[in-house]
Amino acid sequence: MMNRRKSFALRVSLAIASTLIIVGGIGSFFYAKNHINKSNDIKKHDIYFTSNHKNKRTIEEIARNKKSIVLIKTSDESIGSGIIISDKGYILTSYHVIKGITKYSAFFQGKDNSMGQEAPLDLIGFDEEKDIALLKLKTTSPEHGYIPIGNSNNVKEGEKIITISSPQGIINTISDGIISGIRNEENIKYLQITAPISEGSSGGALMNMKGELIGIITFKAADGENLNFALSSRDIINFLESNMRNNKDEAGYILSNSGSTQIDSKDLEELDPWELTLARNEIYARHGYIFRNEELRKYFQTKKWYKPRENFSDEDLNEIEKDNIKFILMYEEMIK
Repeated sequence: MMNRRKSFALRVSLAIASTLIIVGGIGSFFYAKNHINKSNDIKKHDIYFTSNHKNKRTIEEIARNKKSIVLIKTSDESIGSGIIISDKGYILTSYHVIKGITKYSAFFQGKDNSMGQEAPLDLIGFDEEKDIALLKLKTTSPEHGYIPIGNSNNVKEGEKIITISSPQGIINTISDGIISGIRNEENIKYLQITAPISEGSSGGALMNMKGELIGIITFKAADGENLNFALSSRDIINFLESNMRNNKDEAGYILSNSGSTQIDSKDLEELDPWELTLARNEIYARHGYIFRNEELRKYFQTKKWYKPRENFSDEDLNEIEKDNIKFILMYEEMIK
């Protein structure tokens, strides 16, 4: 009788243990399904990612995005912020941060919360009206990550937000606030926020409580208190898509403002003599050179990126010469 009881108890114990294992496994599955970022939460585009996260995050979790925010410093000592939006090293910033400057670098936050590693940047495209520019790191690292872009059309007034930027050069300062207004000016959508900003904040990230980028910090009203504005992610995506469609036609043959050539000797073989002339002279046009040749002058005046200027520093001339040498070497390779 005792043996039967023991056998029965053993069978019950095994049944309970099996049930617990199965239930625990199912529970773990559903927990993972609901709490871990699913692959379909993030959608990859050519030069950026979009996100459709379902769950909100804590401020501490969102603050980890600071590894994907950089301080931008120009050759004239101006400062701003930038947002890495791709694993290919593409960075968004406000155009006014780099306007009229030919050299600029990104600084990542160091271990002691000061400016750390410096990384040179290339200019890929910009929209002066929207005050936005697309830059690219010359070298990338997976450790920097990226911030996916969210949908600003879902933003509501009163919604909590987080900003990360470098006000007054204090790298990766994290602030919070709310959406205090949604403004449309000449078909450009701005998100008005209460989070404080100052010089150096321009180009910084405005995120919702899911950690998605919903805007880029753009400007503040000089005559008001805490009247701060960010360009919406709707306009950011429109800019990026337009830039990808028009890059080749609008930017010409050399896409980088710092002379980082996007063509090689094989590409040159496909150009006719006039196109070769344009490609060669775009090196000078990118630096604002004013052409005496009427045909060249008229051609480059049709390009939005062309900003003619009268004076050049020795540093500018050295950069032009370096770019010119690159082109000559490619041309020589082509005619071998």
